[in-house]
Amino acid sequence: MNKKIIFLLLIALNIFSYNIVCQENSKSRGRGEQEIVKASSKVYDSLAAIFLESKKLAFFDSVPLTIQEIKTILLQIDYDSLSTAGKNNYDFIIDYFNEGTWSFDSDAIDLSFDLSATLEGMYKSNENLDWAYNRRERSPLVQGIVGIDVLKYAHLSADVSLGQSKSGMEGHSTFLNVPYNMELIDLNFPHDAYLSMGTLVGEKTGINFRISNLEQSIGRSTNSSVILSENLTDAPNVQLKFFSPYVNYSANITMLGMDRYMYMHHFQFRPHERFSFSLFEGALPYGKFDLRYFNPMMIFHGESGWYDYKHSSSGEGSEKYDVGSYFGLTMNYVLTQGMRLYGIFAMNQFQMPNETGTLIPNGIAFELGLEHFVPYKKGYFHFNLEGTYATPYFMINESPNWSYVKTYTEMCDNSKTFYEWIGTPYGPDTVGGKLNFSYEVPKKWNASFEYLFLARGENARPDFCGWGGHDYNFFAEGRNAAWLYPTEQNEKYRDGAKLSTPSGTPEFLNVISFGGTYWFTDYFSLSAYPSMSFAFNNNNVKGEFDLGVEFALSAKLLISKMSR
Repeated sequence: MNKKIIFLLLIALNIFSYNIVCQENSKSRGRGEQEIVKASSKVYDSLAAIFLESKKLAFFDSVPLTIQEIKTILLQIDYDSLSTAGKNNYDFIIDYFNEGTWSFDSDAIDLSFDLSATLEGMYKSNENLDWAYNRRERSPLVQGIVGIDVLKYAHLSADVSLGQSKSGMEGHSTFLNVPYNMELIDLNFPHDAYLSMGTLVGEKTGINFRISNLEQSIGRSTNSSVILSENLTDAPNVQLKFFSPYVNYSANITMLGMDRYMYMHHFQFRPHERFSFSLFEGALPYGKFDLRYFNPMMIFHGESGWYDYKHSSSGEGSEKYDVGSYFGLTMNYVLTQGMRLYGIFAMNQFQMPNETGTLIPNGIAFELGLEHFVPYKKGYFHFNLEGTYATPYFMINESPNWSYVKTYTEMCDNSKTFYEWIGTPYGPDTVGGKLNFSYEVPKKWNASFEYLFLARGENARPDFCGWGGHDYNFFAEGRNAAWLYPTEQNEKYRDGAKLSTPSGTPEFLNVISFGGTYWFTDYFSLSAYPSMSFAFNNNNVKGEFDLGVEFALSAKLLISKMSR
């Protein structure tokens, strides 16, 4: 029997033993100070709502954050000045912090366990269209979260789940989230595991160090940030962060594969309570771990890594430099009460005027958006309009080895090969927009409408050359001639630097989605997600038209809350 299945059975036995034997020795407690609030949490929506209502900004647009850091951010809010909706959202955040879990504690160490169950059913009419309610939206059938707190200074956490594999979730004929055979069961858990350590060094200033495989995002965006987004999953990363109300700094290393470490620096500034911006620098050298790139104050270009990481490419007879450079900017400005204008910019290649005319293409992307919260009774109307543009070679370099994409397979039968851009899931070679409109009362009910339009060129999907899985060393077998980056020897893509978005035969995708959730109690909710998709030139095939409808229903039970 698989070791992970045995592990699941042991966890189930421990839970049973806890409930039957040890309950009188346990207590319900709130969340630890160093616990990390996941990037997908509704807490960040509530933070944005109350700050924009107060005509202020804070550093909640780059996540995830610890509970301790969020508490320092909330010190900037005058609770009494908030509307009824604002107070309701503020209380929702505080209630989340105080949410009890099953726990045992001693003088210094507290062991906790949280348990939930989610039953989901879904239907999609057209197998040629991707799921709108995709694997990033779905939940495992049963999920437990084990946590260990060491006073207020450290938190360890890991999720133990019984759920479907990502390969199973993407299947057209998947109708339930029940893993009923070995092709569907997820054996790659935990997906959210971390160690977080930190402390305050003042009332509003602190430090945090973490090692995790949590999803990350730089820039609050409805389309997922083009710099770094939740699209990148299960990527091991380590981060050192200093935070305060006006200046934040973080140094981060994220592993995209064997010998593929992305080194990142991120500076955030808030010179005025209504304006903030940030600078981001990254480097992706293809090679062993290099401590030079973790120097927190070093400019990566100053290391001249292109002299150190180079080889003769098989079949070409010319040197290639195995280093990718990355740069990003974010900007936020409060136009008026409840309204934020924002921009996100990223690039991996930019040709100066004296460099034009070469085979090297620019790699640039940006997002521009408007977000607006309007308080009404106990909740907020939320409006978001955003446009996205990416050049055909954004996130793409001379080889997939140092391009900004992660590829992997799962530990299950008949696994698919997965490709994930570090930024927006729509990839390069894309122009589009998204409109969201919703109303939400936290932990009561919500309803939403969303329209997505994308024009995607032939470089938008990262599996264009059929590479991936565990085959990281792309040049080792001399297959670089198939790679789409422009070279003299590559006749098909030689003029790639001249392409404009969307290139080739563009796909025009339209997705109209609705959503709604109702909480019957504090621990039970029911959600529905109907949608319709239609695509012209689907999968970049000229004249190919596909239309499909989709429906998903999700029932969630927070088991840990039932006993409180």
